[in-house]
Amino acid sequence: MRKWGYRHASRERFAVRGLDLTIDAGEHVLLLGASGIGKSTILEGAAGLLGDEDAATLAEHDGDEPVMDADGGVTEGVIDIDGVEVHRARGAVGLVLQDPDAQAIFQRIGDNVAFGPENLDVPRKEIWERVDASLNAVGLGGLQLDRSVMHLSGGQMQRLALAGALAMEPKVLLLDEPTANLDPDGVVQIVGAVRDVLERTGCTMVLVEHRADRWIDLIDRVVVLGLEKNDDERAVSQQGYDDEIARDGFRNTVVIADGTPDEVFGDETIDFAELGIWVPQRYRRQGDEITRMHVDGEPDCDPARGRGDIVLSTDDLGIGRNGDAIAKHIGVSFRPGQITALVGANGAGKSTLSLTLAGLLEPVVGRVVAGASLAEGTHGAWPIDWSSTELASRISYVFQNPEHQFACSSVLDEVMLGPRRTGIDEETARARAQELLARFHLAQYADVNPYTLSGGEKRRLTVAAALAAAPKVLILDEPTFGQDRRTWMQIVRLILSLRGDGVSIIVVTHDRELVTALGARVVELVAAEAGGCRVTGGARSAAGSDVMGSAAGSDVTGGGAAGSDNDAADDDDSDDRVVTGSCVVTGSCVVTGSGVRGGAASGAADNVDAVTGSRVAPKRAVVGIDDADAATDGIGSATRKRGCVDDDERATRKRGRVDDDDENVDVVAASAASSTSKTTDAAMHGEQIVQVSAVNERHDRIKPASRSPYLASLNPVFRLGGAFLASLPLLLSLDWVSATVALAAEFLVLMIIGFTPWRVIKSTWPIFIGAPGSALAVLLYGKQGGDVWWQWGWIAVTDRSAQLALATALRILAIGIPAIIAVLGIDATDLADGFSELLHLPDRFVYGGLAGMRLFSVLQDDWTALTASRRSRGLGDDNKVAAFFPQAFALLVLSIRRSTTLATAMQARGFGGVAPRSHARVSEVHARDWWFLIGCAALPTIALVSAAFAGTFSFMGN
Repeated sequence: MRKWGYRHASRERFAVRGLDLTIDAGEHVLLLGASGIGKSTILEGAAGLLGDEDAATLAEHDGDEPVMDADGGVTEGVIDIDGVEVHRARGAVGLVLQDPDAQAIFQRIGDNVAFGPENLDVPRKEIWERVDASLNAVGLGGLQLDRSVMHLSGGQMQRLALAGALAMEPKVLLLDEPTANLDPDGVVQIVGAVRDVLERTGCTMVLVEHRADRWIDLIDRVVVLGLEKNDDERAVSQQGYDDEIARDGFRNTVVIADGTPDEVFGDETIDFAELGIWVPQRYRRQGDEITRMHVDGEPDCDPARGRGDIVLSTDDLGIGRNGDAIAKHIGVSFRPGQITALVGANGAGKSTLSLTLAGLLEPVVGRVVAGASLAEGTHGAWPIDWSSTELASRISYVFQNPEHQFACSSVLDEVMLGPRRTGIDEETARARAQELLARFHLAQYADVNPYTLSGGEKRRLTVAAALAAAPKVLILDEPTFGQDRRTWMQIVRLILSLRGDGVSIIVVTHDRELVTALGARVVELVAAEAGGCRVTGGARSAAGSDVMGSAAGSDVTGGGAAGSDNDAADDDDSDDRVVTGSCVVTGSCVVTGSGVRGGAASGAADNVDAVTGSRVAPKRAVVGIDDADAATDGIGSATRKRGCVDDDERATRKRGRVDDDDENVDVVAASAASSTSKTTDAAMHGEQIVQVSAVNERHDRIKPASRSPYLASLNPVFRLGGAFLASLPLLLSLDWVSATVALAAEFLVLMIIGFTPWRVIKSTWPIFIGAPGSALAVLLYGKQGGDVWWQWGWIAVTDRSAQLALATALRILAIGIPAIIAVLGIDATDLADGFSELLHLPDRFVYGGLAGMRLFSVLQDDWTALTASRRSRGLGDDNKVAAFFPQAFALLVLSIRRSTTLATAMQARGFGGVAPRSHARVSEVHARDWWFLIGCAALPTIALVSAAFAGTFSFMGN
């Protein structure tokens, strides 16, 4: 980069300006700097995604003169890759963007990974070899290549994006926070995958990552960026608020430190805290370590326990989507002032569980139950049955994407919305909102549109808006995602400060240091392993060593685990640690339960939960919830006979305690999603373990291309062509003979290839509704002739109108049935491949349209999230028509942003160049495809000829 800078369209200031940076081939560079310094902009520029080739050429020739590109952005300076201007070297650079959703271009997993090699004209055989190798490298090797990306978690999407970049085998690999949303095992997998690629290819790597601990062994150079100082000196405190950093003027971006990791992190003159930089573990100084934090006004009770009566609990809960349970028999409860961290592998179901707890997702089985204080004034104790207004004042949910929650045009109105919806008067609502804006350092933005705030400001605004309704339970989904140290510290302080308000806080997170700083109780979702009980003895290492496995082979709920009655009755610390599932973990032993399913009890003693009736475990017992569907009673009994519960362990449970330290964490069940057990950090190992089905073993039910095996075997382009041939010629004549012959022939052919008449009607029901309506209109208002059957004003029913009405109904059916049946179930990707390979349509048109179809499915999820957020904020009770338009506007904003990032992701995979491209999938044509076209053309031909011989042929009804 030589004096390079870029200003985005419609922005007043340059994101980066005047940067000089040279990276030699083969170097592995860690790029650091405060949030907002322009690191992501630098990577996008290096990938050739900013500006265009013409603007870059002019900038190179004109020196320091800014040049505007076609998109309205302004470029200064130049970027070269191996001496080639970056826009001409696009295929040599692989970029993994920060937003995982933005990089899923197509619907199927395999197609996303293959897209980059296709654009580089890699031979077909080699493409799939690269796809398999890349997916295996990032830990997604067990997934179906045809599986929909809609069923992947955010972390899995991030791995998929990296696999797509690795499959290109680029000379330069640019990584923009590739592990920000991954679980600890996922981080290890990604780092290992990148290491293998670097060793095999020797490519250059530039990494932007806030948490660089796992990466540090791969790094040979660290570059720290800052802003060129003028006379004003910056004073940045630990609070992390954006207004603490002076950014007036167009100061240049400069390198303030450059060297090996030892040189840079060992330089005591650099204030990494001021820059918001996380120092890797091995280089941390005194004061850099994250320990349990405290804030003014925080209650003295342990945040892992809270105090007071239970405000929310679950009763034999099963969670999942579309009726498919990924975990059952969940028993967990929450108290005021308590902080609970939901942790687990990507895709384990943390967000599914949190949405269910928030009353935003229907339980598959069981229920979520509100405590007496929380349910007071509502219609029942089940949050899922509450009205939107009732929910808003009791349970608030802060989504990972802040823009899913915005419903007003100003920051002040956004915070006032909750109080207004819950019946608070305007003056009180305004006062509460202004107090929260001041508390969250947002008062200066009161009249600003929420969409224009920075990422950190948006996140603070959503928390402030959630608190404005004074909820007693607050759920935050990945609140520290993508945060630097300053903004991270700010979020931690905000969460801790809520304890003083008596709020029960639930945090969905992968961030082990967040769990430590909050002192949170941990509920961990782990994948159940097949088989019976597995016991791992011995003490834990400092890192939380012994990784425990647990079984999906038993079923204990409600009645408690095998053992004695009231074993822990005298243990005051066991109030809400409930044994509700198939595993009881004490000390360092995992035990499979007896396989007995008991009933719930109420009014129990101290060692029994009031809601679930389940036996309370000792302080650090970890609860396992079985996968249920794989369980049999016999397995549980067998494991008892094999001695899974030994005398020492029984004695430990009898005493109601374990002989170890007083940490809130203990042991963890090993993830079945990984081929080998891995040791993870002790801070992420929970007091309660919820067993879920293994992520990589959840298979999509792949829909066939048609219910007819014959149609499913045909090339989709020929199926589309056959639909036109079978239907359009019938428009030539409007008569009952041709329509009747065609309709009869169509039903006969469809029955031969596997469709029953009832299946045809079910598949094409809209036209069976539309045809009679059209026929009635023709009957009453159509051409008149012959005898008049009935007349009233302009309405007349005659012989001619009756014939035309019958012909109209039959023709609509004869045209619609083959058209719908022929195209129903066609895979869009296969059709696009056929358009490109067989019809040679422009790839920009074909694959741009295909990516747009994938975007529609993403927007459907956005719409679902917007609907859920509006229910959470008290807007769900509004008139559906009135609520539609503001929600549609929010979706429009999201669609514009997603369209832009989708185009960027496609360019990052080398799409849009002038070079030829290959195809990973062959659009094959067989003899049966040609016979299909002939048969489709024959149907209307026979029908029209029949009409001609019968003398009923009527060209266009005339």
